[in-house]
Amino acid sequence: MKKKESVKGNKSLAKWHFIAVLAILFSLATIGVAAGQSVSISPTSQSVDAGDTFTVDVTVDPAGYGVSSGSITVSFDATVMQVDSVAAGDLLGASPIVPPGFPKIDNTNGTVQVDLARSGTTTPPTAAGTFATITFTAKTGAISGTYGINLTSVGFADENFANIPGITINNGTVTVAGVSPPTPTVSIDPASQSVDAGDTFTVDVTVDPAGYGVSSGSITVSFDATVMQVDSVVAGDLLGASPLVPPGFPKIDNTNGTVQVDLARSGTTTPPTAAGTFATITFSVKSDAISETYGINLTSVGFVDENFANIPGITINNGTVTVKPAPVVTTITVSPPTATLYVGDTQKFTAIAKDQYGAVMTGIIITWTSSDTTVGTIDANGLFTAKAPGSTTITATNGTVSGTASVTVKAKTKYVGGGGRAVDSDGDGWSDSYEIRMGTDPNDPNSYPGAPTPTPSPTPTPTPTATPTATPTATIPPTATPTPTPTPTATPTPTPTPPGFEAVFAIASLLAVAYLVLRRKK
Repeated sequence: MKKKESVKGNKSLAKWHFIAVLAILFSLATIGVAAGQSVSISPTSQSVDAGDTFTVDVTVDPAGYGVSSGSITVSFDATVMQVDSVAAGDLLGASPIVPPGFPKIDNTNGTVQVDLARSGTTTPPTAAGTFATITFTAKTGAISGTYGINLTSVGFADENFANIPGITINNGTVTVAGVSPPTPTVSIDPASQSVDAGDTFTVDVTVDPAGYGVSSGSITVSFDATVMQVDSVVAGDLLGASPLVPPGFPKIDNTNGTVQVDLARSGTTTPPTAAGTFATITFSVKSDAISETYGINLTSVGFVDENFANIPGITINNGTVTVKPAPVVTTITVSPPTATLYVGDTQKFTAIAKDQYGAVMTGIIITWTSSDTTVGTIDANGLFTAKAPGSTTITATNGTVSGTASVTVKAKTKYVGGGGRAVDSDGDGWSDSYEIRMGTDPNDPNSYPGAPTPTPSPTPTPTPTATPTATPTATIPPTATPTPTPTPTATPTPTPTPPGFEAVFAIASLLAVAYLVLRRKK
């Protein structure tokens, strides 16, 4: 009998143990359901055009909790969209309480905060529903892209006004079809240039952040070390007046042909950073550089934005430098190109030499020649002397390049003496009688009217000799010829006289003598 009671008691104990296990499992199941509470952006993704209005719901699944109140903060990109309005959902009943000053919409910093509370008693569990509906507008100038709508702060209270723990947050996105996004660029400026061997030149590494803020950057430039070398690097204006330079930078390697420049902004970075120069690099071209075009290439580029995040999608624009051939004489121009001279005249010629680029070359040795030295000769300084009537070509030469000028030399015989035949003792082309009248030396070939040499001093005018009084003889036959009376020497007049004046002058002198003789007879 006692044994039966013992068995019956064991069965009863096992029954209670089974009930206890079920209770524990039920409790665990309840805890598991409670752990599924979540707050989500709905829809999780959507696509709109720039200028469109769209809405998102903030939905809540209490997972068995009663919900008496809640507070959420949503963040968004204020450069792309703005919040227009907020409406309470059905989660907390038909007319939830809205605290004064809510919702708090900040379209400058891109946030909206919504606080709501249930009006009346909360009976758990609260059914899943919409906490709030937010209306956005995508800006007309929005850049195409996918943007986050994120729950940055979430808090809900249960029916006992205790915080509901372990809430899962599910954010959302919106894809805006707007304008094409600008692409950040890093470039070598100028993109190309030409220099001579031995020259010094500079290139700027310019940056267009395309709307990003730039807090720091690092670039590596490669070049041909057999042709050029880096002399110096100077920070530009992109990162402010006095950017920070890490120790050991810039790293110039003129053996392998690289230079690395790292710079950082000193102070806060406020986007957007204006386009500017990251660094200026000065190069020298070696004197024995071969004429060719060489690359100056950005082999490594990295920039960080205002949040110290890497700026993506940077376009790189490399540059070139062309080392020109050494300048050589290509053309020679002689001036004047033509000249007409008289025998004995001189003319100074000059020569201008230019290289293949059209630049005037100085210090060039010019060799002067005359094609006909009997007509005229030219010295090493380009001074031509006319020798005889005729034509000759003046040539200025440097190596295989030459320039020419034409010269015509004329005789100077312009006046003739009496009797129709000129007397020119010195062969300078001017008659002796005309040279005497003009005050030049008829026996000096370099002395003639209009000669480039200094005018000789005028010959003093001879003092007239007094005419002696002739005493007539006692008896003079009527036909006797009177004795010629000496006449004063006439002073040469500087006024030119026409050809034949000598004959006229002689006849006039004889008539004057005859006149004097006849006068004395009377």
